[in-house]
Amino acid sequence: MKKLITIILFCFIAFTAISQEKEEQKFFKIKTLGVTSSEMLEHNVWSNWLEWTKTNVLITLDITTNQIIIYGKIKNTFDIIEYQNNYTDDDGDEWIGFKTIDDDGMKVEIRHITMTENNGDVYKQICFDYKSYRILYYIDTQ
Repeated sequence: MKKLITIILFCFIAFTAISQEKEEQKFFKIKTLGVTSSEMLEHNVWSNWLEWTKTNVLITLDITTNQIIIYGKIKNTFDIIEYQNNYTDDDGDEWIGFKTIDDDGMKVEIRHITMTENNGDVYKQICFDYKSYRILYYIDTQ
């Protein structure tokens, strides 16, 4: 009987630990190091990216509440309405996409990109695509 109780207790503790680990994976913090932007020109052509500006902005992804939040000078909240399929492009870059609605009701596509250079260096970015402009953050990978 003592052995059965020990086994049941062990299973309960193991299940609880696994459940908590999965819960922690539903919330992600992203620290940014730089930001740039581009605007839509005539004939649906994007302008060149502006010079990078140093930033120290926190971006969070909360899968439980289906929100992405930018904690900048002004807090911006994006409600996720669709999780897009992840894919890897021909260069080996990994893309994760979200269709969202911002605080003002505007549709915004958000893309998280992981790029691996030939020398093994990894770069991460998160891009916020509005209809007429886009904002690109460089992510701290440390």
